[in-house]
Formats: sequence, C-alpha cells, structure tokens
Amino acid sequence: MRTARVYFGKVKVARGKSRTEQRIVDRRRVIARSGRGGNGCVSYVSGKPDGGRGGRGGSIKFKADDNLRDLFSVLHCYNAKKGENGFSRGRCGKDGSDTIVPVPVGTVIYSDVDDEQLADLDCRDELYVGVVGGIGGEGNIVNQDEEEWSYSDEGTHGEEGREVILRLEMKLLADVGLVGFPNAGKSSLLRVLSRAKPKVASYPFTTLRPHLGIVTSADDLKSVTVADIPGILPGAHRNVGLGLSFLRHIERCRVLLICLDALVQTSSLYEQFTALRYELEQYSKQGRQIAEPSAVLVNKLDEADPQAVTELKALLAPQYPVVPISALKQWNIVYVREVILALCQ
Repeated sequence: MRTARVYFGKVKVARGKSRTEQRIVDRRRVIARSGRGGNGCVSYVSGKPDGGRGGRGGSIKFKADDNLRDLFSVLHCYNAKKGENGFSRGRCGKDGSDTIVPVPVGTVIYSDVDDEQLADLDCRDELYVGVVGGIGGEGNIVNQDEEEWSYSDEGTHGEEGREVILRLEMKLLADVGLVGFPNAGKSSLLRVLSRAKPKVASYPFTTLRPHLGIVTSADDLKSVTVADIPGILPGAHRNVGLGLSFLRHIERCRVLLICLDALVQTSSLYEQFTALRYELEQYSKQGRQIAEPSAVLVNKLDEADPQAVTELKALLAPQYPVVPISALKQWNIVYVREVILALCQ
C-alpha cells in the first residue's frame, strides 16, 4: 500500500510514517536573534519633558523539557519580539516577549563560532538564555523614580538586538547503552528486548542514529531505557567513521553492555572486546565521563562455535560477565532482560 502524501506549497508531508519510525534528530544549528529595544519617547506637556523609556527587546531562551525525545521540533532560526517605543506622560513601552525554545533534557549548547560549551541542560525545566534582548532607549524623562525625576531634552534609541549562532547537541539520557562494532546485532537485540523498531539489515552501518527502547520487568513494575548506539569503528575516538558523533551518546548511559559478533572471521571475540575497550578508554582520556562496561553479550550464537565463548569467559572472568545470546532465535533474551534490570537497580 502506497504512503499517502499531502503537499502544502513546497512542504511535503508523509502521513504514513509515524514519528516513532523516524530517526532521532540529535544535532541542530540554530540562529538566534534577540529583539531590538524600543526607542525612548521625546514629548512635552506645558513645556516640561514627559517622554517615557522604550521597552526591552525579547530574549531567546532554551528550556529543558522531559516530554521531548530529540531536537526534531527545534527550528533553524528564531527571532524574538522587539520592545515597544515609549509614550508621552512618562509611560514606558512594553517589553518584547521572550521566545522560549523547548529542548530535550540532555541537550548541550555550544557556540558555533569557537566551539565553546555554553550550557548543559541536564535537568528538567533548566533554562539557558541564548541571547539577551536589546535595552530600551531612554525618554526625555531620564529618571522615573517616584521620589526623584530628572529630565533631558533628548531621548535615545533602543539598543539593537543581537544575533548568535548556536549548535545544539543532544546526548541521550539512557540507563543502558549497547556498544559494538557495525553489524553486531545491537538493533536486533533492542527489537526483541523492547517494542522499539530500529532498522535491521544484513549490511554494516544500518543504524546511523541512536534508537531508544524501554525494557520492562515481567510484572511491569520496573522499566529501564536502553539505547542502541550506532556501530563504532577502530579509531572512533579520533572521529573515524563519525566516531565522536556516536561516542558522545554513551556519556550519559549509566550502564554499558558490549555486544560482540560471534560470526566475525577476521578477529576473535577477545580481539573485538579489546578493540572496543581501547576506543572507550581513549575517549574517556579526552575528559569525557563514561561508565565502565558491566557485561559482554556475544550475539549470533545460533550459527557460531560455542567454544569461542568458553575461551572468552576464561579470559574476562570474573571482571566482565559473558552472556551468549542469539537475538534472531531469541536465545537467553529473558536472562539478558533480568541482567539489565538488575544492573539498573
């Protein structure tokens, strides 16, 4: 059945595709322009100055919202309202309304000019003022305090608004992160552990954006969030294969599970494990805070030699528990779910 499409001018909307099936938008470049301050008023009554000051221009603010899961709703450009001009009889102009931009909890804001980190919105309702509105101009009543009034023959113009270019990056706030090389079966595992439906195919780099799934206990009393992190390549800590774009999502995972591919012929399970551990260690040396891997999942055991798992257990025990699984045949999936829930208690 073909997907129905509706055209509104140049905008094409696919109604057959839900947001749950679309990729996560985890990065956005935003131009934020604050409002100009209103001009001060120059007026006289019976020869005495009585012009009020202009209103302040609106600011652009970013607010953490735990109802959002990605940056899909964030626009590329925001313009705040300008302040109102002052009036006669000492009346001040209205301030321009601020523009509040909701972003997901876990959004980090950088300057797009010098890459400086400006804010880390990791708590609900946390607010960051991206750009402040211009100050309103003074009327020819300079000081409008009730006790003391001062006058001037001239008013001033409102301050111009400012423009900044910001880069918003979302770091997933997940309980568990699945980490592995491309085509290790992480997406297949997430599908059988939860109701998430990430794309699954027999070629590497099927997952180009992280996916989230909810794993619940048998009695539905406990639940944890699991993230399928896109496949990591050797050299990812040097940004090989968009490595930094992928690795930054593991910084806020409480638990990391390493997923290995039992069918890889070019390297042993232990070599896969040490290569992944090396990338994580090098990334953490760049000042990143990441969790230590809690367990190792060896996938595709339905078609591989179980002796390789026995050898891996001997090398990694007791520091890293090794769990043989098959996402395709759903072997040991119930046990993996129990391990995940236990690790997140």
